[in-house]
Amino acid sequence: MIYLQITKNLSGFSIWGTTNDLMSLRELMGKLLEEGSFFKHQRLIDELYSIPYEIRKSYEGHRHIEKHLDFQDNEYCLYGSECILILFIVLVSMMRSSMSFNNNDKYELSIMYALEFQLEKELKKYFPRDCDEIIELLPVIASLNQDILFEKLPSRNYFFLTLKTVQEKEKFLLPVLKSFLPYYKNPKLDFSIDEYPRDFEW
Repeated sequence: MIYLQITKNLSGFSIWGTTNDLMSLRELMGKLLEEGSFFKHQRLIDELYSIPYEIRKSYEGHRHIEKHLDFQDNEYCLYGSECILILFIVLVSMMRSSMSFNNNDKYELSIMYALEFQLEKELKKYFPRDCDEIIELLPVIASLNQDILFEKLPSRNYFFLTLKTVQEKEKFLLPVLKSFLPYYKNPKLDFSIDEYPRDFEW
C-alpha cells in the first residue's frame, strides 16, 4: 500500500511504499501521462514527470529507506521520497480525470482510489478548514487549458513554497489553487516570480 505524509513545513508530500507498491504507482503515472487522449501539453507532461522520477529514485534506494518488522518479525523495507505539494495535487487531479479517457483495469483503479484516499486523508488532517473545497476544486483544475496550467505552475509553487510559516501555508493553499482559474483574483497573492525556488524547507 502507498502511504502519503505531508512534510513538516507543509511544502510537499512524502510518498512511501514497498518496491512493488511504488513500481505499480510509477507505472500507472507513466501510462496516464503518456496517453495522448488527455495529456496534450508536452512541457507540462515533462514537468509532472518529476514525480514518477522521484518515485523511481526512491524504490531504487536513492532517497529514503526505513526498515520495519512484520507480525512474524520478518524485516522489510519502505522506500520514500518527497514531491512538491501543489505539483502533486495537480498531478493527482489530472490522473483521475484522464482515467475517463482510458481503459483501466481494476488493479489500476484500486491504485488510483488508494492514492486519492491518502491525499484526502492528509488534506483533512493538515487543512481541515479548506479541505472540502480543495477536493471539490480538483476536477475543475484538471479540466483547465493545459497551456494555462503549465504557465502558472512555477509562480504558484514559488509563492507557496516561499511562505515563511506553516500557518501561512494553511491559509493560502486554497487561494493558490483557486488562482489557476482564469476568473479568480486575490490581491494578497504575488505571482511575479515565475520559477521554482532553488531552496525551501520541506
